[in-house]
Amino acid sequence: MNKVQKRSYRVWLGWLIFALGALFYSYEYLLRILPGTMTQALMQWHGLDPAQLGWFASSYYVTYTLMQLPVGLLLDKFNPKYVLLAAMLACLLGNQAFSMDNLAIAIIGRVLVGLGSAFAFVGVLRLATLWLPSSAFALATGFVTTVGMVGGMVGDVALSPIVVKLGAESAIHMATILGLPILLALMFVPAKPREVSVDSTSHAAQSQAAWRELVSSLVSIVRMPWLWLNAMIGCFLYIPLSAFAELWGIPFLETTQHINPVAAGDAVSWLLLGWAVGAPLIGYIVDRCRRPLLVIMLGSGLASLAILVLLYSTFTSLVRLDFLLFLFGAASTGQILVMVLAKSGVGRHQQATAMAFTNMLIMFGGMIFQPLIGYLLKIQGHMVDGAMVYAADAYKYAMFVVPAALLLGMLLTLLLKYVVLPRSTNRLLTNTAPLVREDS
Repeated sequence: MNKVQKRSYRVWLGWLIFALGALFYSYEYLLRILPGTMTQALMQWHGLDPAQLGWFASSYYVTYTLMQLPVGLLLDKFNPKYVLLAAMLACLLGNQAFSMDNLAIAIIGRVLVGLGSAFAFVGVLRLATLWLPSSAFALATGFVTTVGMVGGMVGDVALSPIVVKLGAESAIHMATILGLPILLALMFVPAKPREVSVDSTSHAAQSQAAWRELVSSLVSIVRMPWLWLNAMIGCFLYIPLSAFAELWGIPFLETTQHINPVAAGDAVSWLLLGWAVGAPLIGYIVDRCRRPLLVIMLGSGLASLAILVLLYSTFTSLVRLDFLLFLFGAASTGQILVMVLAKSGVGRHQQATAMAFTNMLIMFGGMIFQPLIGYLLKIQGHMVDGAMVYAADAYKYAMFVVPAALLLGMLLTLLLKYVVLPRSTNRLLTNTAPLVREDS
């Protein structure tokens, strides 16, 4: 095999390994949106009101969010293959616990799913930094987002009818079965590339030095103001997924558009399809134009307009509703660029930690906004014949959080572009990282 053939083989192998890792993220995303396909069933099953359901669903985000920094530190230093295998097992066990009748066990199950899922997105991006050319990172970020959205679409389209016909418990068991082939596939992911050298020092000394370096890396990361602001932008721009698509979108559409749960699930899947199509396209565009902040601002503005139209319109045609949700999803995909910025602005040995730190702050949005929307919905409810009813106006009132978050994210992007970045003393950020130059 000559050098050209070896290089071609190396590229194809890298993309194959990356794709296998992306399957885990796809499955994790299916588990993440699973409660959103069965909101009414969960409230009846466990006797919950909307605010309590919001807290129940957000229990996933507790461990997911808190584990992001340890995840980054571990993936920077240890073999991603074995880390991802353990994480996948946690997801499978946790999802089975989620199917239990006991509410406490079900919550523990969601917490365990969040623990395993915490490794998925950053773990796949770590595989990308190890196996793919640096120039392909933005495209790879878009691709993994697309694969994740496919998992969400499978959940909405395939599991919503199962919830209606067979019940929530059967849908949860089906979700567990879908994960078994992915666990098998992860077993075939190789170790790190040969180019990644292994230190010959003793294991104890190597481990001690590694943890010292990990702590030093973390301290360096949290002292970067631009990284905090970048992550906050990602948090606000992720609300269309974390609050709308993952939990409240289906009941919102059922109530405001007067459609059945299956049709509402299909409609939400069009939002995810918008993300699936838009994410790699955004990555490709930014790889060419090198102006990510402009793309983020334009996308968040268009997404705000789309959700406002959805809030104040009643659609007689499902085709028009689906098309609007597709545009809403596609316009929201500029959010993925905050991970590209996080990766580009730090040294190679800090990349997984910086991406995990960014992902941690992004996921705080799920912890906060899922219960917040549930609480706003609860206080707008009223009693009818002894039962609490949540009208269309109540859902619209609660869901106004989404366009507000998108507009705030756009304003913070302006702050990052015109105030924070020009004052940055980070050489990687201002000089050597073309994706975050001041004219972006």
